[in-house]
Amino acid sequence: MQDVCPLITDALAVPVVPSIAYGWLFTNALNPAALALAAINLGVAVPFLSLGRLVQGAFTQPILFFFRTKRKGFGQVYESLSKRPVDLAVVRVIDADRKRIVMSRVTDSSGRFLAILQPGRYQFLVSKPGHDFPSRLLAGDKYDSGIGRIYTGGILEHDSRGPLEVNLPIDSPEDNVSVEQALRRQFRRSLHAVLAYSGVILGAVSTIVAWNWQSWLMLAGHLILFLIFSRLSYKPYGRPWGKVADQITDEPLPRSVVRILDSKFNRVLETVVTDRRGQYGFIVGKNTYRLFADRASHEPYRSSAFRVAQRSGIVRQNVTMQPSRKVVTQQGVATL
Repeated sequence: MQDVCPLITDALAVPVVPSIAYGWLFTNALNPAALALAAINLGVAVPFLSLGRLVQGAFTQPILFFFRTKRKGFGQVYESLSKRPVDLAVVRVIDADRKRIVMSRVTDSSGRFLAILQPGRYQFLVSKPGHDFPSRLLAGDKYDSGIGRIYTGGILEHDSRGPLEVNLPIDSPEDNVSVEQALRRQFRRSLHAVLAYSGVILGAVSTIVAWNWQSWLMLAGHLILFLIFSRLSYKPYGRPWGKVADQITDEPLPRSVVRILDSKFNRVLETVVTDRRGQYGFIVGKNTYRLFADRASHEPYRSSAFRVAQRSGIVRQNVTMQPSRKVVTQQGVATL
């Protein structure tokens, strides 16, 4: 070993040797590591079932998936209470007389699908992990004030050949998690985002240093995985934001847990955590809602019912929270 060490030191002293070593490191280690990081991050954050549905939708309805269009004549899948569109839901159209599936579609980011059918009688099946169809919350209803005419089961008659416009409500799972669970979930989401962006940066740096076709190919594969990750996991929130602040000092309250509930069923539709500026936001449809906010250092906030009048509205109410009257003493918890 004593004889080998001086040889290694002498070799690294030659100017060309470190450059070869560093080039090998970036080409054979960092770039594949960046690609592996993207694949692992994608697998953790996004179910592969959703990935398959994305590919299916891109091939069966390329106009919806790759181009914005204002054309009418589409069906839509939406959440029964929040009225938000549901993407990557599989819609199957069944011929009610022949009892067989005649068409299968995947909804786009606006919850839309295109079904051009012959005149006849049809039924619909909708599948989305964690969701229920037909809607039990709107069972028996024929009309939704926030949407229009809806389908909640039975046979639907189509009189003329062409696209069928039908609204299909599905029940989303209740997002009624505890404050601790919401904070842990937010931490995991932040970690996924850091891994995703750090992988892109690592791949770009290694490509610039190595500068060969293999590294460019690796970077292209990484960018594709990153775009798929963004498409399937990113959820937009409304801007300008609402703000959660201290009622006395008006200082923002980061890491506060804010929930939005449907006022009729008192069902939690979504739970978010405020950012470092105390900001939050919800995108919902035309309906009546309530807001809950919780933070360990403050009293719980419970709003009265309020109505969103727009078909696609943003909840951004400013919330003020009263500091908690409970303090920790050596004997336990005391109330001021």
